[in-house]
Amino acid sequence: MKNDRTEDLHFRATPEEKELIRRKAEKAGLSMSDYLRRQALSKKVTVISPEIFKEYKELCGQFGWYGNNINQIAKHLNGGGDQYTVIRWLENYQRDLDDLIIRFKMLMEKKIAA
Repeated sequence: MKNDRTEDLHFRATPEEKELIRRKAEKAGLSMSDYLRRQALSKKVTVISPEIFKEYKELCGQFGWYGNNINQIAKHLNGGGDQYTVIRWLENYQRDLDDLIIRFKMLMEKKIAA
């Protein structure tokens, strides 16, 4: 995706204001730029606990791992690989992904309740 944000915005803040903005952005899991942009454009900024954010990042990493493996499976099949082996892999992945989805839903419920 092309980044079409080509304009720089600058403003002055006290050291205390800067630190407060930095902490709020960190709590929201955002860079200071993203945090300030969302605040200025009246977009929702959700503050989540560090524990929930850490678990969210871990789940995202696991989803990414499965995405990469599915790409490898496609290459395997396109290269004439054994389809029966792939079926076993996918059956295992399906169970694992079902578990990940349940964990993700539970995490989102925790975030909403927080």
